[in-house]
Amino acid sequence: NEAKDGIILSSKVSWDRGNKFSAIKKLESALYKFPNSDGIYSQISYYYREIDDFDSARRYAQLRTIKSPSDPDPIIELIYLYDKYDNENKVIEYSKQIIKNFSGNEAAIYQLANFAASTGKINIAQFCYELALEKDYELENFALTLIEAHISRKDFAGAINFSEELILENPQWLKDKWSIFSSLRALAYYGMNRPDLGEIYL
Repeated sequence: NEAKDGIILSSKVSWDRGNKFSAIKKLESALYKFPNSDGIYSQISYYYREIDDFDSARRYAQLRTIKSPSDPDPIIELIYLYDKYDNENKVIEYSKQIIKNFSGNEAAIYQLANFAASTGKINIAQFCYELALEKDYELENFALTLIEAHISRKDFAGAINFSEELILENPQWLKDKWSIFSSLRALAYYGMNRPDLGEIYL
């Protein structure tokens, strides 16, 4: 593990110094010695994604899914990758795969919810929230990501409406997460050009 970590660290140093081709080649060469290293595959895929080599990034991400079929991380990586290149059909396909194969894995569903929050995929965030209700997961995480998904999509009214529903329900977790919840509400009100209400929640 130390040898693998050292190679990955060395590649990151090369990358940070602008030697991107060298960073990639170091890791690709290392696969001959460590053919099953998920960390190396992941890092190579990340590098290719950063330099906009979609085909190479996809190939290494798919190799990860083959070598680690019980790990949701490579599928989540593919979802981000396809979203970056605006392939909505593939985003939906792999999101469904996460839901089908990992619905009992709270961390995997939360990863998907985080993706939905950052990219404004309201339907995916909504499904993750409803699944969290069904599975009795840590609901606050999924509720907050749903609000964030509305904001990312600039559906500020939707964010406010859902937050109002939560206030009426007054779940136990709301008090503990009130500062984050209020900040999201403030963002939504500012998005609706209501800075007067936004300031109240900051």
